[in-house]
Amino acid sequence: MTDTQLCLATYGDPTKKAFVDKWMVRHELPAAVKPYFPKYGNIRPTAVYMNRYATEALDAVLLDLLATGLIKELKTYDGCFNVRLKRGVNEYSIHSWGLALDFNAMLNPLGVKMGSRKGMFTDAFLAVWRKHKWVCGADWKYADGMHFQFTSSYPKK
Repeated sequence: MTDTQLCLATYGDPTKKAFVDKWMVRHELPAAVKPYFPKYGNIRPTAVYMNRYATEALDAVLLDLLATGLIKELKTYDGCFNVRLKRGVNEYSIHSWGLALDFNAMLNPLGVKMGSRKGMFTDAFLAVWRKHKWVCGADWKYADGMHFQFTSSYPKK
């Protein structure tokens, strides 16, 4: 099964109110992280609207990035929950379930090999995400360096 199929089977249809009511939350970021969390446009978010199953995993990675000083690599926050299809594929993006976040989209664009441009995420930064069981789009054959998704595990039913 693909991650999309697993999400659909686990969380339900992301276009339905039942999914939103059960899984989606406004997750307040850890206080220590808030001053360092990147801006979304002109606003520095203090919370992320996301799937409740991934909130602890997000806090863990952000606090680890803060502890290692690697949080400085975050320049822009480019979104989480967005019900939409994947580019060129007739299936929902993992963003549709609030399980994916994008950062530094302009510096880490879709299809650009990691490390090939100045300002892209470092190997150390990506290693922190992997350590906390996040899937890094940077690892894909068609790199999506801005993309991090929490699909390494699913809640028990």
